[in-house]
Amino acid sequence: MKQLEWESFPLKLKYPFRISRSVIEERKTIFVRFGQGVGEASYSAYYGETREKVLAVFEQAEGKLSENPYAFEKNRRLVEELAGGVKSAQAALEMALLDHSARSLGRPLYAFLGLSKPAAIKTSMTIALASPEEMAARAKEASEFSALKLKVGVEGDLERVETVRRVSTQAIRVDANGGWKLDEAVEKIKELKKLGVEFVEQPLAKDDFEGYRQLSRQAALPVWVDESAITAEDLKKFKGLVAGVVLKIQKMGGIKPALEAAYLARGMGMGVMLGCMVESTVGIAAGCHFASVCDYIDLDGNLLVTNDPYEGLVLSAGSWQLPTGFGLGVSRK
Repeated sequence: MKQLEWESFPLKLKYPFRISRSVIEERKTIFVRFGQGVGEASYSAYYGETREKVLAVFEQAEGKLSENPYAFEKNRRLVEELAGGVKSAQAALEMALLDHSARSLGRPLYAFLGLSKPAAIKTSMTIALASPEEMAARAKEASEFSALKLKVGVEGDLERVETVRRVSTQAIRVDANGGWKLDEAVEKIKELKKLGVEFVEQPLAKDDFEGYRQLSRQAALPVWVDESAITAEDLKKFKGLVAGVVLKIQKMGGIKPALEAAYLARGMGMGVMLGCMVESTVGIAAGCHFASVCDYIDLDGNLLVTNDPYEGLVLSAGSWQLPTGFGLGVSRK
């Protein structure tokens, strides 16, 4: 019998998920099981990842991991070595190892990690790029959430935000996914401030450090980075240039690397937001257990799909309630 079992699964989106650089109607994800645990790899071509690369990591790890729940850290270091930079595969295996260890020891995941139980896990809801009218309609559907994250970064941004603002009193954050140039960002951010936008995520290209340096002196709103910050070294480059960083378990290679980045960001005076890919309840639950160390939560990936194969999290008034079981607390439907 194999030590690891995995399954490719196509998550189907309720609406086409369009951002400034791409559009998808389906997100392929891979579930991996180890002992009592389950993990998820929501791999992204943007980060150079493919199904084949993820599965190659799983195949390398097969038969090499200890099922002793106290061997988690030893297992984690081995997985990091074997992953070779395929972060989603590393994250999925770490997730499964954590879930297995915590379940084996009869502890919820946050407790196994030595974290506080999150209070209300209040998530924002993402509205993908569409016509202004469509985005406003989806904002109305998301009225239970305290904050909306609007995808922007293309022509007609301001009209989209204005149209949503007319139907919503919620906090609004915008995410350009690197779609603006410096001068455009400066001007649009001035107008977005008038519309009551809270902050702007990833306005410029991920490696435009000089642009972010100039924007730090000119932006009318706080600026956060996501795609620009994958490692601790990336974070250090942005010290003093941005208000905060968006961490994602999938892009950083697991909860432990994300935790380390969160503490580093805090030490540099940055805010911390926990984001996600389009993922199932497995990946979103992992984020929820990590929520107590974050200022903002954007864990809505499973709410964007129609065929989530896992359950356990409960959404109430725009906040996630953690499962009552051990480990991640999720189960297959």
